[in-house]
Amino acid sequence: MVPSLPPYSSPSTPRYSSEPSVDEQTLDHTSVVGRHAPTGTYVKSNNIFTLTLDEQVYGAVLPTYGRNGLVKGTVSLHDCAEVTTLNVKVSHGEHTFPKKCGF
Repeated sequence: MVPSLPPYSSPSTPRYSSEPSVDEQTLDHTSVVGRHAPTGTYVKSNNIFTLTLDEQVYGAVLPTYGRNGLVKGTVSLHDCAEVTTLNVKVSHGEHTFPKKCGF
C-alpha cells in the first residue's frame, strides 16, 4: 500500500519591488544597452510663457516619461514685470496646471 502525502499549503509569495527596501541595497546595476533617451522636444506656449521639455519622442502630443524618468526642460516667461511667484506642478495621469497660466 502507498502512503498518502501530507496536506500541503503554499506559503504566501513575497512582495517584490524594483526599488530596494530600507534594509536592502543594490550591489550592482546594468543599464539597458542600446536604448538612448529620445532627442525630441515638447513645446507648449501661450502669451505668458513657453514650456520646453527635453528628451521627448519626436512629435509627441503630450510629454512622456518612463519609469523613474527625469523631467528636463525650461520655463520661459515672456514678461516678468508682474510675476512674483512661479509654481510648477508635475503629476502623473491627469495633467493639471494652474488655470492662470492658460494651459
